[in-house]
Amino acid sequence: MSFVGILQESHFLTGLGLKRSDLEPKANGCRKVYVWHTRTEVAQLITTEREKFWHGVLNETEVDAVR
Repeated sequence: MSFVGILQESHFLTGLGLKRSDLEPKANGCRKVYVWHTRTEVAQLITTEREKFWHGVLNETEVDAVR
C-alpha cells in the first residue's frame, strides 16, 4: 500500500478499513491532543490523486482529511 501527498492518513485509515466515525480521538482523558504530522511538506500528488482532489471525487475519509 503506498501513501501519497496530503491524503496519506486517509489512505492509511481506508486501507485498514476504518472510517472517521470508527475513530475516537482522545488522549490522556481528553487533556492532550496528539498530532499525526511532525512537519509540513508540500504535497506531491500523483496524477490520479490530483484529479480526484480537483474534481471533488473523494471518499468520506478523504473529504474529512481536506476540511
